[in-house]
Amino acid sequence: MVDDEQLQRLLEVSRQRNVVLQVLPFERAFANALEGPMVLLEGPDHERCAFMEGGLASEFSADPGVVSRVTERLSMIRTRALDPDETARLIERMVGQRE
Repeated sequence: MVDDEQLQRLLEVSRQRNVVLQVLPFERAFANALEGPMVLLEGPDHERCAFMEGGLASEFSADPGVVSRVTERLSMIRTRALDPDETARLIERMVGQRE
């Protein structure tokens, strides 16, 4: 369960210039969004890597095809997620409901 301190911290972090916070509500989720956590990394020389976790295995790869698939998955999730302002309002409402 998420507590109010965690929600407030998310709001604080989301106000930083280099952070974009978006929530994907369950009713907007789709199969690829539920495959598990993923991380896209870009190094100082702009080399890109992807890390994905699944139910049975985890994978870290610099293969351009894998990185491309993870980038596409993230893009699809972002298009279905609430925009940053909607996300902040949702989190603020969640905090307000718990008080």
